[in-house]
Amino acid sequence: MKVTNLNFWRYKTRLEDGEKLPRKIKKKILGNKLSKNKIRKRINKLELKVDVWSNGYEVPYVEDEFCPKCGCEEVYSTGNMAFYPEVYEKMYCLRCGTLVAMADNSAMIHELVFIKQEEQER
Repeated sequence: MKVTNLNFWRYKTRLEDGEKLPRKIKKKILGNKLSKNKIRKRINKLELKVDVWSNGYEVPYVEDEFCPKCGCEEVYSTGNMAFYPEVYEKMYCLRCGTLVAMADNSAMIHELVFIKQEEQER
């Protein structure tokens, strides 16, 4: 089954809303699920980098962002859940629904950053 760009976004928004989709279409959008061994190897390849903002804040980040539980790269966002000056946003994995990234009056910090920081502390 061929999924065109318009249909892709239509199906993706339906998936984000929690609607059920045919298995083949869901597989085209999300791809194959990675094994735990491949996810572990992918996490070990990551490098923790630090971005320095103009105001002096140091923000850690990783370039390859994916879900640490299933390896999926597709996410859906809650949007800003606070009024304007405040920032409170969460991003969840589209396949398994785990919390992947979060911003609470700061930059968006990915879950993989916390995993790499724990590895460096050991």
